[in-house]
Amino acid sequence: MAANPEGSRINWDRYLGHNIACIAVDGNGAIIDFDFNHNDFFRSTVEHAESRLVRRLFSLTPIYDSWKTGQRIDDRSKAFSLSDVTLYTSLESCAQCSGIMSLAGVKQIVYLQNDFTTYMIGNIMYNLANQVETTGADGTKKKLPGAPMPVPAAKVGVAEFDRLNEANFAFCSMLRNPDKLDPPPAFFISEDGGVRDASPSITSFLCTDDARDIFEQGVKKFDGFSPRYPKFRFPDAGPDVLSNEKCLEEAIAFYKYADVDGYRGSPHKL
Repeated sequence: MAANPEGSRINWDRYLGHNIACIAVDGNGAIIDFDFNHNDFFRSTVEHAESRLVRRLFSLTPIYDSWKTGQRIDDRSKAFSLSDVTLYTSLESCAQCSGIMSLAGVKQIVYLQNDFTTYMIGNIMYNLANQVETTGADGTKKKLPGAPMPVPAAKVGVAEFDRLNEANFAFCSMLRNPDKLDPPPAFFISEDGGVRDASPSITSFLCTDDARDIFEQGVKKFDGFSPRYPKFRFPDAGPDVLSNEKCLEEAIAFYKYADVDGYRGSPHKL
């Protein structure tokens, strides 16, 4: 057990995975839930952060108590649509996650780094999808997105987007040109030297010290961040929409919660 269980997680709960995470935010700016990629943990290739999170959003029973996730549509279940939900993820979504988010009607996905093995499937789906017009329980008309709008983090001023992509390119170039270095590079080398892993995959890169350094520098920015327009609220917003400073307070409180009591993305309600 950890020496200070109230101030940090217990040791056996430490995350085991590919360092890919996802957070869901409702239409008012409140954080709903989060999850991690757990491919390693479950020995699977489909336990991605976005798909795990969307599945659980549909299962959270109090989802409509205060969270603004989407307009109630006819006699469908309350969680039929996540059309007011934005997902923030550390890595561009694959075909599986893009499809699940599309089925769920997620509004948009903001991602911190490109995954060039996904062939920009999120953009392709968004450009090809047709919006569907529906009638809500109150009789109002609304269009549901055919696929979530993909938003690279660079578009919202996050410098780490370009830094992560550049570091990933350098990592891949090093491993794909082993003859240029002596000894040949490897992502992982066992203590006895008998096992060498030279995979240039994105998940290998995200486990490197270079990737960690970029994320840690981003954390330092977050710790000292203050919004330029703290009182600003989204135009024509309802009374429950949070201001920029309230969104920041929500994010800080959630970060502390996730670090101490998150337990790999278990359902919660702050």
